[in-house]
This record gives sequence, C-alpha cells and structure tokens, in this order.
Amino acid sequence: MPNWCQNILVVNHLDNSKLDWLEDIISNEKLCNTVIPVEEELESPLDYHDIWGCKWDITFDSVEKKVDGYRIFNFETPWSPPKPVINELFKMGFVGYFYYYEEGCNFTGILSPDNDIYINNIPSTNEQIQNLVPKILIDLFCIQEIENSDDEFDEHDY
Repeated sequence: MPNWCQNILVVNHLDNSKLDWLEDIISNEKLCNTVIPVEEELESPLDYHDIWGCKWDITFDSVEKKVDGYRIFNFETPWSPPKPVINELFKMGFVGYFYYYEEGCNFTGILSPDNDIYINNIPSTNEQIQNLVPKILIDLFCIQEIENSDDEFDEHDY
C-alpha cells in the first residue's frame, strides 16, 4: 500500500479544446500514460517511476473551472508527483502551477514552466515551517507542526 501524494494542477491554455482534453484524461485516470505513453507493460513499478515520476497513473479527485479560463485539477499519485508528465504538459503550451505534498514521506513542492521548488524533510515546528515552506503550500495542504506522540506520562492524565 503506497503513501499517496496529493497533487493540485492549476493550468490554462490558449486553446480551450486542450483544457477539455486534459480534463477528460485526468477524470478518466489516464494522465500519465496519455501524456507519456508506455506501449507495453513494464516489469517493475520502478520503471514507471523512472518514466512518469510515480509508480502508476493518477487517482482522480476533482476538477474546478475558473472564470478566467484556469482549471484546477485535484488528484493523487502513489509515493511521488508525476513531475515529468507535468513538464510535458508545460511543453505542450499549458501554463500555470503544479503543487504537491506527500505527508508520509514528508516533502512538498511547486513546479511551474520556469521554476521547480522542492522541500524535502519539512521541519517539525510551525516557526520552521513558516520560514521554509511557501505560504501557498501551507494553505493548500494544511501543513502544520507535527505533534509529538511520545509525550511523557503525566500523573494528572487520570
């Protein structure tokens, strides 16, 4: 059972039909294999990871259409984000941002046509998080201080 990476893709395109095409392949959970096709079944999930950035294709959650033409796609991927796939979309003329967060492996980031921000080992205190993690990622994924579950026994707990 994988850890699930949360992904939010916010994009626009000069050609509205391209946005409709993207909505169709995402809602049918065929984003990775449509954008970077794999003709035959590969021997190992790691092979897919090398090609797509994740072990297998996406699991679709939702899409929103924005008035100014942008669409917001929410989906999950196993273990890691499909950054090579998103970079291919940018090469196809899509513009926008791709945000991702993997709580179990403790990383987050932002990918755009011009930039790739990756934060590995998100700090454990709110002060450190505020200093290191961009506010948009904190807000989108509710990234917050990890509570210590190893609290010492308190005799007043009873």
